[in-house]
Amino acid sequence: VLGYGGGVFALGPVQASEPPEAATVLDFHRDIQPILQANCVACHFAQKAEGGLNLESSAVLLKGGDSGPAVVPGALDQSHLWQRITAQDDSIMPPEGNQVGAMRLTAAQQEMIRRWIEAGAVVAPNNPVAKGRSRKAEVPLSQADCFACA
Repeated sequence: VLGYGGGVFALGPVQASEPPEAATVLDFHRDIQPILQANCVACHFAQKAEGGLNLESSAVLLKGGDSGPAVVPGALDQSHLWQRITAQDDSIMPPEGNQVGAMRLTAAQQEMIRRWIEAGAVVAPNNPVAKGRSRKAEVPLSQADCFACA
């Protein structure tokens, strides 16, 4: 591609780069946590933890629940979270007609979680949060957006 006199000319085939959303490095706090907060945490938090599973933070998410690890970094087939959000039977989460109003994950949300798990389920250690502050330690999801708690 050449620029001349304000114009741009291609001298051969121009290859498109990967779409930005596929090339973007996923961040647990920015990309995954909001999905879990909106659709899972109402039933899977410290005081309730259905199935022994608490999804309030990355630390407890990686630990798992009664069925084993919710997420095995790099291994979709061993990650119960992935198995449940993509199930084609009654084991799908969140379940249809649940009493907390949780919605089934969209294809885009499932894809984001799939990419995050396959990429190693990385959680940035000092993830920036509101107003430029930096997170020194993992905080539960229920407190993550509470500026007075941080």
